Amino acid sequence: MLLQTLLFVFSASPIPTPAPWGLIELPGASLSMPPIAHAQGHVSELGAPPEKEPENQDSTNKGTSASDDAEPDLPPEAVARVGGRLISLDEYKEELFRLNGYGPLGDFIHRRLLNAEGERLGLVVTESELEIAWNKEWTMMLARSRGNQAEVEANLQSLGYTIGRYRAQYFIGQRATMIENKIIKHLRIPEEKALRLQFDFQYGLNGERVVLRHLMLNRSRTKSALQAAATPAELMTNNHLDRAMEKKAVEILSKVREGQDFEALCRAESHDLSVTQNAGVIPGYNFKHYGSDVAKAAHTAPVGEVVGPITATAGLHLLRVESRVVTRFEDVKDVLFAELKANDASYAERAALTGRLFRETEVERRR
Repeated sequence: MLLQTLLFVFSASPIPTPAPWGLIELPGASLSMPPIAHAQGHVSELGAPPEKEPENQDSTNKGTSASDDAEPDLPPEAVARVGGRLISLDEYKEELFRLNGYGPLGDFIHRRLLNAEGERLGLVVTESELEIAWNKEWTMMLARSRGNQAEVEANLQSLGYTIGRYRAQYFIGQRATMIENKIIKHLRIPEEKALRLQFDFQYGLNGERVVLRHLMLNRSRTKSALQAAATPAELMTNNHLDRAMEKKAVEILSKVREGQDFEALCRAESHDLSVTQNAGVIPGYNFKHYGSDVAKAAHTAPVGEVVGPITATAGLHLLRVESRVVTRFEDVKDVLFAELKANDASYAERAALTGRLFRETEVERRR
C-alpha cells in the first residue's frame, strides 16, 4: 500500500504496482525477504541488515535486565523463541509469503510471461526508452514539489525509499508496461467496424463534416416574452406558442433576405443559451443534434444559405451550413489503419493479453 500511495502522489504514469522489497527483481540479484522495520518506522536498505538499536542505558526501566542486552542464545535456523518454543526461519518465511507474497508472485510471473512473448515476437524494450520514461517521471515528481529535489527525496525517504530504489522499481514496472504495449500494438489488427467508427469520428458521419449555425426558437423563451408583454393566459397555450414562434421565424428570415447579418441575428434573437459563446454554431455537429429533420437539412442545404424554419423537438430552427467537407473512406483507410495500430493499449486489451498468456502457458504456483 505504501508504494501504491507513493505512485499516486508522485506519478500519473500507468505503472503496475511493483513487487514489495521481498520480491524485487534486480539484475544479478537473487530474491530475498522484506527488510526489517525499525521501531521508529525506518526501513533498512535493500538487502542490508538494520542498524543496531541503541542500548537502553536506564537499567531501572521496567522489564529491563542484564540478560536483555545480551545476544540471544538462538540457533542459526531460528529467528525467535516464544515461551520456550523456537520459531524457525522457515516458519517465518512461510508466514511472510502467505501474508505478502501471492499478489507480487502473480506480478512476477506476469512479467516473465510478457518477456517470453516479447522474445517470441522479436520485441524488446531498450535502456534508452526506459531512461526517457524515467526522465519524464522525475520531471513530474520535481514539478509537484515546485522543483525542490530535497523535498522529493524527503518524501521518498518517509516511505522507506531512496531515489535509487524508487528508480529501480519504476524500471521494473515500466519495462513490463512498455513490452505489454509493444506486444498489443504488434498483434492488433483493426477490424472494418473499428475503422468505420474512427472514420466517422475524424471525418464526420459517413465522411461528411459540416459546420452548422442555427437560430433556435423554443416555447419556454417565447412564453416568457409573451408574459412580459402581459399576454392573457388563455393566449399562451402550446398552439398559440407555436404560432408565435412561426411568426417570429418568418420575420427573422425576411431580415436575412433583406441582407441583415445572420450571425448578428443569432446573437440577438436565438433562444439557444450557448449562442453568446459561438454565435449559433453547434459545437461538434454530427447529424444527431436536434433530430433527423435538422440532419436532412444539414445534408442538403447549400453552403452559406439560410434555410427553414424547421420544426424539431427542441423548437424551430433557421439553419446555415458554413462549410462542408466530404471525405471518401477508401482514400483514408490506410491512414486510419496506421493510426489505430499506433494507439496505446487499452485496459481491455491489456486484460485480454494477460488472460491469454496465463491460459496458454502452464503455470504452477505455490499454494
